[in-house]
Amino acid sequence: MSEYLTMEEIKKRYPDEWVLLGDPEKDKSLQVLGGALLSHGIDDKEVLGRVKANPPKNSALFFTGEPDPDIAYLL
Repeated sequence: MSEYLTMEEIKKRYPDEWVLLGDPEKDKSLQVLGGALLSHGIDDKEVLGRVKANPPKNSALFFTGEPDPDIAYLL
């Protein structure tokens, strides 16, 4: 598996990109603290498509940039 990266390292290396982590470490409020980089890129569908043949059992997908204020998000 890839090296463990903290959220600070991920945001620095992959600004404004979608990032997929394997075995993410989370705090008590379920905020992702870091994990093993599985894939990254500008398009979330492309990022997920790279692992489609062998999907991770435990993962986290997130965007490292600021959310678009013109889009409504469901969490």
